Amino acid sequence: MAGVTINRIQQIINSKNIIRIMPNVMAKQNASHTYVYAKNKKLINSTFYKILKSFGTYHISSKEDEINIATALYGSGPAFIAFLVNAFVAASKNISPNSKVNERDVIHLFKNVISINDSSLKLEKFVQSIASKKGTTQAGVHFLKSQNLKKIMYTTLHRAYKRAKEISIEKQVSK
Repeated sequence: MAGVTINRIQQIINSKNIIRIMPNVMAKQNASHTYVYAKNKKLINSTFYKILKSFGTYHISSKEDEINIATALYGSGPAFIAFLVNAFVAASKNISPNSKVNERDVIHLFKNVISINDSSLKLEKFVQSIASKKGTTQAGVHFLKSQNLKKIMYTTLHRAYKRAKEISIEKQVSK
């Protein structure tokens, strides 16, 4: 329940023993990055850790607002990434309607790039290693930069974060 604070949950169920978590849809595949917040850190015990590990990786938050950030980044993020990959797949098919672009191959391209580049620094160096002066990659990257893709991604995440905070306020008002 995005945006529902521990205080609100405590009021609804009349208990102080609350751990708030933000997993994502990939928890079923043990691939979620789950954020966890509890006012009482003693509630986060070995049994809880065992359950949490079954979701994938996790982060114990020191502030409840980090759950709102996690909602935007890790809760909504998989949908944003899927949208971008799907747009890339559609564009690859449309660039030459007569070609037989295999969408599975295009999706594997994304997986492969990420699997060998596990940091933003590595990704930046990766781009630089491919982009030759006045080449095809440089032309495409230049266009992406001209469209301010970084700002678009920031705005996407920021709007999701703001909405999580708004939901929190709405849920408090609707007591």
